[in-house]
Amino acid sequence: MALAEAVWNQRRIRVRYRRWAEPQEVERELDPYGLVLKAGVWYLVAAVDGTVRTYRVSSILCLEVRDDGFERPDGFDLMAHWQDYLAAYDARRLRLQASVRIAPALFAALPDHLDAVLVRAVEASAGPPDGEGWVLATVPLESIDLAVPTLLSLGPDIEVLAPEELRRKVAETAAAVLDRYRPTGRAGAGDLSSSPADTVAGRARAASTAKP
Repeated sequence: MALAEAVWNQRRIRVRYRRWAEPQEVERELDPYGLVLKAGVWYLVAAVDGTVRTYRVSSILCLEVRDDGFERPDGFDLMAHWQDYLAAYDARRLRLQASVRIAPALFAALPDHLDAVLVRAVEASAGPPDGEGWVLATVPLESIDLAVPTLLSLGPDIEVLAPEELRRKVAETAAAVLDRYRPTGRAGAGDLSSSPADTVAGRARAASTAKP
């Protein structure tokens, strides 16, 4: 493709690009240093006015390859730049710190459930196991609303201790899920007034108002 050829041949490009900030569509003249593929998405690492930045290729609306060339700085390391970019991006994105208790089975299996950045943070912050093998740790999260489904997906082997707002919302959402699946007089439905699900829902509601 034209962009890959521009990278390979070290040809300057002019692009029209869609971004989140206003104005959303901007034009830039770039020196394309390299392309990186992450999770099926292509990113362009390029210099603009002497500053190296990262652009999502799918957000490039128009591309023109110029005749003039450019020189990459001596010693520029594409992968080192990419790792630095990811670290800075995660620092901006993961602004919430949640204190949690994690059961031993889940702690061992965290790489199967969470992003590697989150797993490293949990492992680095984990304290010694208690008498039942549970550990206290800190997990960085993007926001309260996005954290709730992430934590609920881990099941009963994790408990949110703080912040209180996150603990309350996890408990309320768990109770709402149980209420959604409670039979309401349908044929064959039994009385769940003393069922395990009803007990769990009650505990969830209690947790939403109790402090850890």
